[in-house]
Amino acid sequence: MECLKSTGITKKDGETEEESMYCPNCGKKIENPAAFCPKCGTKLNIKKPDTQHNTKESSGNLQGDGSKRNMKNKKPVFIAAAVVVAIILVSMIVNHKTTIDLNKYYEITLGGYEGKGTLSVTFDSDKFQKDYKNKLSVNKGKAKKWVKKQYGSDVEQGRTAYQNLCEMNAAEQISDILEYDGMTPSESYELSNGDVVTFTCNKENIDSIQTLYDVKIKLLKKYTVKDLEKMKAYDPFKDFDITFSGIDHRGTAEITQPDDEIGQRLDYSVDKNGYLSNGDKVTVVANDNSFTIETEYGKTLKRNSLEVEVKGLTEYISSTDQITDEVLDKMKNQAQDDLKAEFAKTSDQGSTLLNAEYIGNYFLNAKFEPTEEDDDYYYYYDSDDYDTSNNNMVYLCYKVDVENYAETQQALYDEVNTYYTYYCFSNLMSDEEGNVTVDCSSYSKPENEYTVTGPEGNYDNYSWTYWGYDSIDTMYNDCVRAKLDQYTPEESVEDVDTSSEPTKLKTLPSDAKEYNGHYYERVDISLTWEEAKSRCERKGGHLVTITDADENNWIVKNINPADDNYCWLGGEKNESGAWGWVTGEAWDYTSFAEGQPDFMNSAEYYLCTSSPANTWNDSDREGNNWDPGWGYSRGISGYIIEWDSDPAA
Repeated sequence: MECLKSTGITKKDGETEEESMYCPNCGKKIENPAAFCPKCGTKLNIKKPDTQHNTKESSGNLQGDGSKRNMKNKKPVFIAAAVVVAIILVSMIVNHKTTIDLNKYYEITLGGYEGKGTLSVTFDSDKFQKDYKNKLSVNKGKAKKWVKKQYGSDVEQGRTAYQNLCEMNAAEQISDILEYDGMTPSESYELSNGDVVTFTCNKENIDSIQTLYDVKIKLLKKYTVKDLEKMKAYDPFKDFDITFSGIDHRGTAEITQPDDEIGQRLDYSVDKNGYLSNGDKVTVVANDNSFTIETEYGKTLKRNSLEVEVKGLTEYISSTDQITDEVLDKMKNQAQDDLKAEFAKTSDQGSTLLNAEYIGNYFLNAKFEPTEEDDDYYYYYDSDDYDTSNNNMVYLCYKVDVENYAETQQALYDEVNTYYTYYCFSNLMSDEEGNVTVDCSSYSKPENEYTVTGPEGNYDNYSWTYWGYDSIDTMYNDCVRAKLDQYTPEESVEDVDTSSEPTKLKTLPSDAKEYNGHYYERVDISLTWEEAKSRCERKGGHLVTITDADENNWIVKNINPADDNYCWLGGEKNESGAWGWVTGEAWDYTSFAEGQPDFMNSAEYYLCTSSPANTWNDSDREGNNWDPGWGYSRGISGYIIEWDSDPAA
């Protein structure tokens, strides 16, 4: 250390004033010599006084007076001892550094629960600044060195930095550093009781504080975590529900979250959804991504996933064994209702349904057997090579007896004809309990036509057309054989003997009218009297017999009101010339027209209506007769049939 510089000032009495000194480190003027600078603590190199000269002088003085010499010899000893003590005290004062215990100013806060504890460290700047206000200052000498080391040759910035260090409040400056770049805990999350947390610091900052402000920093102690409470477990799947809907291979999952607050806030998801099949396993995950139940509710998830087996999806049935009697009856009823409705529309055309006998069914199960992943399966399933609309089909087969009735001039036709038809229901499904369902309102019928040819008419033969087949074999070809590449069939169809009888001739026509328990109808077909008589008898009645004026008038009004409509009646004249009714009733009432009967050409043996309509006439068997009103021969246009009672009664 270089020697202190002196001022060299001399006192007035001729004695030299003790030299004034300056610290070579910080430049502070030192009024009273000491071993260390009272500002920066730099050790001072003080020159010792010329003790040799003084000793000699003293020795000379002490030789004349022994006692006085002794006293003089003691005084320097006391002075020297005091100087030594002063030097030691100054040295202790100068070298003593202020200790800053950070444990007093950093607050450690522990939160959370066992295993999920959180630790935070905050610096109390207000308390620190209050405790060290005006008690800390920068060591300018060390500040110069520190600035020079930091900024090197950049003198201008170094000078500015040095000036700022000297002007800023030391307590505030240190507080800012410790608050924003202070202690960092080794762990701050997922803490458990017994965990030991240590703290690290920015060593460069701490060293700079200790150097610049002549302080000693006492770092934070280790911290042992304790008193964390254990969190209660929340089971996200306790009141949770998952349901599966749809059809096997195309099922979907739907989640119903728990009704409590936590359950409603959790995020539930399924690892796969759509294209599900019964027996598949899906994993449901409960996430708390949007919030933390530990911090908000003090609970932890007991589990966050659950594996669930897919069940409850309806499946397409694959065999007739799965069809219950109840479902089969529903389909049969639908088929019967449809058949009846169809025949009701054509009853006035001489077509009557007598019987539709169920003779079994064809069950077709689709050959959709995927070998690839789901997407490939559905590509295969929806390909153009397959009828993708039906996974299964059941053909309810019927043998239908239909009565075809027609009356023409050539014939009275009443026959029972038989054909085969089906009603096809598709996509029958079964639930988990084996309950089978089918949409009975959706069905198909044959597109093939079966035609019955009836009697000859005036222009063409009568005919009736039905949707169906003439045999089981032709029906089988359409229902089964044509679909063998797409479906696997089950067959249970057997023909039966129905032996239905015609009913039309034994049934009153819908347009027959009743009078006094008798029923009447006019048939507008030109026939001979014998043919008309025969047809009436085949129908279960007879040509009308009119036994009094009231009956005659009712017939004119309700059955044959036209004057020019000549119809056969049930009267004939025998070879002896006596008239009688075909029923054997007494011939007590007649209503012949004027001049009738005239037995024209000796051939008019048969009774018919005349003109006016309430009168009668005689005619030959072909229907030729002389009409007084018209003056020439008229033909018969039809006949009136009478039933003495309802044949069905």
